[in-house]
Amino acid sequence: MRVERVSSKGSQVLLRAVATADEFDEAARQGVRAFLLAADAPVPADDQLDTILSQIMGSQADIPAAKRDFAANYLVPRAVSQESIMPVCSPDFEVEGSPEQGGEFVVEIRVFPKPSLELASYEPVDITVQAPRVSEEEIDARVRELVRQFGPGADDAAQVDDAWVRDNIPDPQIDTVEGMREALRKAGEQYKLAEFEQYKVA
Repeated sequence: MRVERVSSKGSQVLLRAVATADEFDEAARQGVRAFLLAADAPVPADDQLDTILSQIMGSQADIPAAKRDFAANYLVPRAVSQESIMPVCSPDFEVEGSPEQGGEFVVEIRVFPKPSLELASYEPVDITVQAPRVSEEEIDARVRELVRQFGPGADDAAQVDDAWVRDNIPDPQIDTVEGMREALRKAGEQYKLAEFEQYKVA
C-alpha cells in the first residue's frame, strides 16, 4: 500500500492511501474475517465469504460496497501507522476506485495527530480540547452506506425520501428522512463521545 501526506490544515492531516487490486482483495478478506470474529460467527473459506455476508446482511445488500467498507476499515489504521501518526481520535475516511475491475483502491483519510507538548515546569497544566461533533457530511456518508446496503428505490442519497425510509429502515419509530438523520446523528455522537472520554484520559 502506498501512502502519502496530501496536506495539513490546522491540526488535521489528509492522507491518501492507494492499494493495488491484490492488496484490496487481501484487505477485504481480512476485514470481513475481523467482522465475523467480532460477531462470534465462524470464519468460512475465502470462496464462501460473499455467501456468508449475504446471509448476515440480507439478499438485497450491496456486497461489493460492503467489502470496500471492510477493506477500508482494515487499511486505514495501517496507513496511519505507516506514517507514524498517533491519532487523537478515530480517523474519518472516504473511498474511491473500482478494485473489483482490477483498478486501484483509494482511501482518503482525515486524521488528527496527537500533539506533542514541552512543559517548562511541573506546575499544573490545563489543556482544553474540543468535543467531537457529527457533521452533516458524515451523516450524508452514512446515508450513502445505507443506500448501498438496502439499494431498492434509490440510486444515491439524494433520492432518499420518507417512503424509502419507511420501506427500508427496520425501525418503526423512524419513518422520515429527518428522523433517520437525527437517529444517525445521535448514534454517531454517542460513539464519538465514548471514544472521546478514552482519548482525554490518554
